Amino acid sequence: MNKLRIRATPLLILFTLNLFLAPLHRITAQENITRFFSISSAIQRLKEKLLAQFKPKDAHSHQVAIVRRGRELAPEEAIFVGDRKTRARRFMQAELSKRYGEEYNSLSEREVPTIGICFSGGGYRAMFATIGYLRGLNQIGLIDTATYVSSLSGSSWALAPWILSNQQSIDQFAEQFIPKVTIDDRDGEIKEALRKTFASNSKRDLLRFMKIIITKKLYGQSVALVDYFGFTISNPLLSGYHGKRFFQHKLSDLQRIVDRGAFPLPIFACNEQPVDGATWFEFTPYEFGSHNYQAYIPIWSFGRRFKRGRSTDTDPEQSLSYILGISGSGFSYSFVSAVPEVIDRLVSFFPYLLKLRKFRIIKEILAYLWEIKRETSTGQLLSELEQYKFGAARIANPAYKLPFAPYANEKTLQLSDGGQVLFTVNGYKVITHNFASVPLLQPQRALDIIIMCDSDRNGVAGEHLRASVLYAEQQKHRLKQFPIIDYTAINQPVVRVFKDKKDPTKPIILSAACIPDSSYDSYNPAQCNYTETLNFAWFQHEAIQYSGLAQQIINKRESEEVIWRTIKEWVDTKRPRKIVIKPPKQPESPKKKGVRRFARKARSPTTLARWGNRPTRHFHYV
Repeated sequence: MNKLRIRATPLLILFTLNLFLAPLHRITAQENITRFFSISSAIQRLKEKLLAQFKPKDAHSHQVAIVRRGRELAPEEAIFVGDRKTRARRFMQAELSKRYGEEYNSLSEREVPTIGICFSGGGYRAMFATIGYLRGLNQIGLIDTATYVSSLSGSSWALAPWILSNQQSIDQFAEQFIPKVTIDDRDGEIKEALRKTFASNSKRDLLRFMKIIITKKLYGQSVALVDYFGFTISNPLLSGYHGKRFFQHKLSDLQRIVDRGAFPLPIFACNEQPVDGATWFEFTPYEFGSHNYQAYIPIWSFGRRFKRGRSTDTDPEQSLSYILGISGSGFSYSFVSAVPEVIDRLVSFFPYLLKLRKFRIIKEILAYLWEIKRETSTGQLLSELEQYKFGAARIANPAYKLPFAPYANEKTLQLSDGGQVLFTVNGYKVITHNFASVPLLQPQRALDIIIMCDSDRNGVAGEHLRASVLYAEQQKHRLKQFPIIDYTAINQPVVRVFKDKKDPTKPIILSAACIPDSSYDSYNPAQCNYTETLNFAWFQHEAIQYSGLAQQIINKRESEEVIWRTIKEWVDTKRPRKIVIKPPKQPESPKKKGVRRFARKARSPTTLARWGNRPTRHFHYV
């Protein structure tokens, strides 16, 4: 009876509504059309009213965004590079003259290298390692000479707050930042750990998040798990800066901070596909775009819909928290593409699984599905499922219907963590591209020296760098190439240098990694559970210890000498060679000229054979 009553309840409600809402007279077709359009206009007015209430203040709301094509630098970035190089030359002159003499006290513009710093991903571990690397590079006087700094995943969570804080003293920033994102040593309970991370949102914060979601839905924008992830992860990262709430900061806010070259230009990287040949995208305070698409849009138009190179709406700029969520969305992964990888990983660790009949059946089913995807029309569905990444950000494609643009027929893009790009080597080995190296390899930026700072938990720095080299080789018609890398020399607690003396167009690579160092209390991050990528609850002393290891690698005397000697040698190759003008020779007297002619004749083989071993005669002129 209860089941019958539950099923009959909706029918009763519909009957009652129809009874009260049905008109008493017959409606003509004309009246029905008029009522339909009046209801539609009422809904449209309600939507506009809600948009006016929820719409954030945007200075570009009445401006049409234009897609910029080509490989050249954005005009704003070109101006920034000029200002930054002027500042870098001043600091480089002071540092080189202090180390190598007064001859470096005056450098021309062509004698100043363009230096970029590249960080890897890895969650909170990469965030604390980035802070340590920045402190170390600042201590040896290198930060003020760098033009670019690129990051992805967890390293973006340290880079964005540092620039946003507008504190050029990295030590002061670290002292204020680390207590905000870690647990006090006195609070060791798991409840306190959760309160500091994903349960840190209060009821008021959740209401604010709902308002953000409603606004995005009213604008017709996609909402995914990355929205909540970015909102939550930014709560401790971006709070307390410039009197704004953490979700109100925009990436364009960094323009006034980096202008005039006060900071190196930050670049945040992400990708679209997690397989070989992935499409990389980059965020700067000025633009968003991809070197694969060769299309860039103003950063204030990120999230708008485009068609044929022009924006078709006036949606507001996406928040910085949303971009940080995209940069670190390692959870967004394709289930279909993940299953074969998980099976292969299990077989590599547990070979005896192949003896189990059920496991062999699973392998056969996966192989059969691969054949279906490759040879039948049903495979199109499997390919779409393989490309679909759960929880990833979906934005409108800026290159939609753009002539001669790749992927011009795709309406949306799905962006996720750049560290998910995988490379298959020799048919079975998988290498993760976890470096934000792609933006720094673009020829228009013309980098001369790149410092690669890895934060791998196991200290296997060569694997991530190898993936960067492989991708650059795939994109050799668009990206600059790496020099030959000795991967066995990287896994040491010191900075290593790699350069190609025959090809000066290739940038010089300085590689650093968080390798266990005996001089640093024999600390091994791989033996500590809290260094896992998915751990977001670090105690304060753990963060200080791990970031201190990264700082120690840079501050070692050998590493410091390698870095500055490399810069000095590059400067020496660009300096003009000194031409020494010798004074003209004085004409010789006839007597001296005759003596020299006789001496040459006396030493000739014919004269020696004729005179034998007789003693040489000496002639003196008075």
